[in-house]
Amino acid sequence: MSKIHQNESEEVSTLFNTVVTGGYCIGCGACASVQDSPITMKLDKYGRFCASLDPSNDSKASNLSVLAVCPFSGVSANEDQIGQELFSENCQHHNRIGYYWANYAGFVSEKDFRQHGSSGGMGTWIINELFSQGLIDAVIHVHGQKPSETDPKSNFVKIWLACHIAS
Repeated sequence: MSKIHQNESEEVSTLFNTVVTGGYCIGCGACASVQDSPITMKLDKYGRFCASLDPSNDSKASNLSVLAVCPFSGVSANEDQIGQELFSENCQHHNRIGYYWANYAGFVSEKDFRQHGSSGGMGTWIINELFSQGLIDAVIHVHGQKPSETDPKSNFVKIWLACHIAS
């Protein structure tokens, strides 16, 4: 086994022993997207994507470190480092929320949008305004469901309507 392949095999083992086995894998697929990666994404018993070792690709060597692309490896750049590189010149920084250009808060005082909506009713109000001004003719409304014992699929996102923006 070449020294390069051995190092890459060690990286894959490290990734699985720390991130995957430790329960930190969020299913982003970055490790599987590395060229010739022996890693694939598969659904776990909870229906979530998780990194899985593909034995048929185990002998292939990749040109990029799987640890370098995994956001939870401790080797890759974290969101603060990436944010500093991308936004430090034009944005402000807060130690809890990171880099930001501006921060706004609001709610709708018109009708009962606030009482019947989340986030101050802003989403529903914006959709209502777009409809009333003829700027859209349909909406995709994504709604998460709380799991229930009688409906095992109830924790999946449901789409209510098709969307088409009027031109």
